[in-house]
Amino acid sequence: MDLGMKKMDDFEMGYNLYINKEYKKAEKYLKRALNKDPNNLAVVNYLGMAYRKMGRFEDAIATLENAVTKGADTKATYQELELIYREQGRIDDAIHSIDLMFKNCERYLTGREKGIYTKRIEKLKKSYHELP
Repeated sequence: MDLGMKKMDDFEMGYNLYINKEYKKAEKYLKRALNKDPNNLAVVNYLGMAYRKMGRFEDAIATLENAVTKGADTKATYQELELIYREQGRIDDAIHSIDLMFKNCERYLTGREKGIYTKRIEKLKKSYHELP
């Protein structure tokens, strides 16, 4: 008997698990979804974000940079990369991520966001030059 419920696909299941902060379980479904559709940038983004939440920064970077290589045009991809790089003290890479976001996502950025990220670049450059 069909009760109007549909079975969730791997991406939907992984997304829901991610939202519920079950990152390890989300990884399993997101990897499955990625195997079925390697060019699905939403899957790549959420898998990268799940890796970051689990503290698997190198996996997160590799996954998110893969999305950039495939032409990601979502702010989330670049914001996640910038955050990871900043947390790791990789200031040049953080700045580069913001620059790429400006280039690849310009149509999605509001004037306010552009101002925020321009100031963030200035602040990152200043902190970089103040390092011993």
